[in-house]
Amino acid sequence: MGPADTAASGGDDAIGTTELDPAGVLTRSLDPGTGFIPVGETPPPTPPAPTRRARRVRRPRGRYAWWPGAAAAVVAVALIVVDAVAVASAGEGSYSAATGLAWTAIVLSGVAVLGGLIAVLLDRGRLPGAGAIVLGIGANPYLLARVFEALGG
Repeated sequence: MGPADTAASGGDDAIGTTELDPAGVLTRSLDPGTGFIPVGETPPPTPPAPTRRARRVRRPRGRYAWWPGAAAAVVAVALIVVDAVAVASAGEGSYSAATGLAWTAIVLSGVAVLGGLIAVLLDRGRLPGAGAIVLGIGANPYLLARVFEALGG
């Protein structure tokens, strides 16, 4: 009995189990778990192994996820308004009111920068938080006085 007889009658060879299906087509199983693959055809490609990628974990965005950045931006806008009123009061000669408003603007500046940092670091309204940081530092009356003093000589 030669190799052709073994394949026709069903048997084992070096590759796997061979047998004939009911239509008379020679089939070959490369692995008992993969099923029968017709001779001459290539087996389907095996899917790539799943890989674990280190992805940034996105926190679930809730309904109010943006509010820390927006609150910091509102405080920064209030800081600019208070700063403008303080300059107008100083221009009219009301120095005690201007001093009180300047101190209020300094406190608002710290609150705006701190709130903006929290919003940026926690990814809760990152863009308005960054704007609040810029406005809070740029509109701080103490820093403005030091910058103008340095530029004026």
